[in-house]
Amino acid sequence: MEVVRVSGLEPDQSELFEAWAQVFIDAALADNGESDERSATDLREMERNPDVGRRLMAVLDEGRVVAGASVMFPLQDNLTHSFATIAVLPEFRRRGLGTRLLDWIEEQAREQGRATLQMHFNARPGARPAGFAFAEQCGFSLEQRLVRNDLDLSSWTGADANVPVPEGYRLVAEVGLPPERQADYARFQEAITTDIPLGGLALEPEVWDVERVGALSARLEAMGRTRWLVWAEHEGSGECAGFTEVQWAPDLGPIAYQQDTLVHRDHRGHGLGMALKRVNAAQIAAGQPAIATIRTWNADDNTHMLAVNAALGYVVGSQMLEWQKHLRLAG
Repeated sequence: MEVVRVSGLEPDQSELFEAWAQVFIDAALADNGESDERSATDLREMERNPDVGRRLMAVLDEGRVVAGASVMFPLQDNLTHSFATIAVLPEFRRRGLGTRLLDWIEEQAREQGRATLQMHFNARPGARPAGFAFAEQCGFSLEQRLVRNDLDLSSWTGADANVPVPEGYRLVAEVGLPPERQADYARFQEAITTDIPLGGLALEPEVWDVERVGALSARLEAMGRTRWLVWAEHEGSGECAGFTEVQWAPDLGPIAYQQDTLVHRDHRGHGLGMALKRVNAAQIAAGQPAIATIRTWNADDNTHMLAVNAALGYVVGSQMLEWQKHLRLAG
């Protein structure tokens, strides 16, 4: 077995990088019968992000990529954290490859002074993939459970969830993020890092500004993503009270991914969250026949948003478990 560093930004590693990215998809398909792993296009653009350090590793067997790993280091926020992914094809498991890759990840994290390492595994409800036992054996603790919900647009008309717009507000549906919305988007991104349930994950608040939002928009455009957003505006003050966002690209097939939904705490309790998500689902269902499903994840203790999803017609499909390990740093 050969272990090599990988980069999507090296022209002579193009085929290797594509094969490395495919290992994560193939491992997920083997474990769960489906995959939500990132495409090579997404991963390449994410590697270009100067605000996040990334190191990638592949394990080759006679030239074939059979396992892979990545470790990510945020460079703007959460400067003591690192985030890992590991995938091993089923026929190459129980040979120590996962442990070997994790040892490399932890070495990289310690070199960067990162005291916390996080990773996640997906599973169908009630299932216990090999990754769970691996995480426990390697000293990780389970800190958060996320529930995946899917909305089947092929049978959804919006009439199933005829949610009125709360009095005193108006909803504005848009495709893309215009410059005049960037400041509000930044404000909500900051609020999300403090307002959403995090379980036992030791994450810190993030700082967002228009420049950071613009850089994100440029990456998403390079990934080929289309973005559907709906904004809630308070008619009395003109204040932006909430938003929701869904993204899709052709290489995602028939699945669009719900991103963030947030209502400012001063405007909660009126049903804005449900109205925002309904209007966005309706505009996608009406104009995008290539999209059959909107997919979202929420913490299992985020009972409010899970109830919103259920009322709109979302159905539970699987779960994601977030694991965390505290590393001992030298000195």
